[in-house]
Amino acid sequence: MIDEVVARYPAMAEAASREATSGWFRGTALSDAHRRHRSFKFQPSLSRDLIERFRDHYLSGIGIEVTDYAIGKAEILKAQPFQKFPYTKLIPNAGYSDALQAEFDAELSQIDPAQVPLFLRTVEDGIDCGGAKGVCVAEGRLIICSRFSIRMAARAVRTVSMLETLDDRPATVLELGGGFGKTLADLMIWSGAETAIYVDMPLNMALAARYLDAVFPERVNLVWAETDRLRDGNINILAPWLLAEKMDRPVDVMLNFLSLQHMQADSQAYYFDSLIRHRTRHLYHENRLEPRDETEGALRDTRFRSEGQLVESRLLNVPWFANAKGETMQNEALAIWAELIRY
Repeated sequence: MIDEVVARYPAMAEAASREATSGWFRGTALSDAHRRHRSFKFQPSLSRDLIERFRDHYLSGIGIEVTDYAIGKAEILKAQPFQKFPYTKLIPNAGYSDALQAEFDAELSQIDPAQVPLFLRTVEDGIDCGGAKGVCVAEGRLIICSRFSIRMAARAVRTVSMLETLDDRPATVLELGGGFGKTLADLMIWSGAETAIYVDMPLNMALAARYLDAVFPERVNLVWAETDRLRDGNINILAPWLLAEKMDRPVDVMLNFLSLQHMQADSQAYYFDSLIRHRTRHLYHENRLEPRDETEGALRDTRFRSEGQLVESRLLNVPWFANAKGETMQNEALAIWAELIRY
């Protein structure tokens, strides 16, 4: 799969650049700062090393946060996109291991006992791509994990707790904005889904193809060109500018995490028409409902919410900020919500 991604990526990235003014991205309408931040997702080529060991490199927007690199802030601030860090497979630093165990224990203490097996399974981060892993102890065994996988295990528990209310486990799942694919993989394993569709920007599609092929060998199908098609029983990595042409099947559950909130209103409308209308039975998302700045559409007022039945809504997080007086306050307008919507 890595060789196929390396060979096909340049043509796919070129197609993405040609289509960057259409609804899926609307690059011409972005502010200069926003466009620069996202421009590295359109790199004309990727090396085999980057695809194979991507979490050893300084990348943004694939789910990994700055703190997940387990190196100093000064080094991060000096880092350039695609810079490789000198990781071994495990971080031997005792301070990192202690901090990782503390984060692990704090998250585990909040988990419903019935969901602990799911947490312990999804927190595993043993696939040999990237660094910043450590070893934690739980229930008498050692678990290779990372700060990232701890957060994603908690996300998996939240998501499953909502989706378990459905009459049936989904047979076809779709994720829009899936980073490098861990959440989609976790939900496929939980549900036993036969078919999956993954949609994101060019760089993320390449990294997700590598990761998902490691989890589900020989099941990844690249839908990056006019001649490609979706396949039943596969994990289909689908280019967003091909949605209107290629989305030819119903989806039981669509997933989105912290992605719809960033989109402009016309891009939100594009994805609703391409993925939800007449195609999707349920949407589970975790996002802000209100825009953070003028580049973002107000998710609260979109058809994602108005044309569906809100099954459940939970407040997840209210961010903190310092006001002009130096007082620490919470910004309720930018709260993140978890919602399950039926169509």
